[in-house]
Amino acid sequence: MAASIQDGRLQNHKPSVLQRTEESSSLLIQALETNDANLLDWCIENTSPPKELSSLHLSHLLHFLASRFWVYSTFSSLNWIHSLLASNIQKMHHAEEFRPVLEDLSSKLKAKTQGFKQLARLKDTLHLITDQNQEKSFTIISEAHVTVNEEA
Repeated sequence: MAASIQDGRLQNHKPSVLQRTEESSSLLIQALETNDANLLDWCIENTSPPKELSSLHLSHLLHFLASRFWVYSTFSSLNWIHSLLASNIQKMHHAEEFRPVLEDLSSKLKAKTQGFKQLARLKDTLHLITDQNQEKSFTIISEAHVTVNEEA
């Protein structure tokens, strides 16, 4: 089943619904199970990523983080994604239930970073132009024997 998402792509995967359990002691688990975006945002901003999560919770959390990174591009979301992937690599390796989540995450990260090369080239070009303009200005000033007061 395909669903339209914010960036215009079709999303073919939505993690299955989490069931609320009585042993959900952590705020993060409670936020995932109740689908509380505000509490999830608070957890991401104010706590460190967990080392151990069930596969279903991990799938939901990665899906949420990918969506948050797509919309807000926050460093904390990217940091959590990196940490969760690094600490759960064994669990996710060759696990089919993670394939749609990881493909979605990959496509969102690619879409967000595809312009970085062009931005780096633009920055270098602007740097070069700025440096050339500064050299020309210095040459004109030194040839005219004008002293520039840098405090002004």
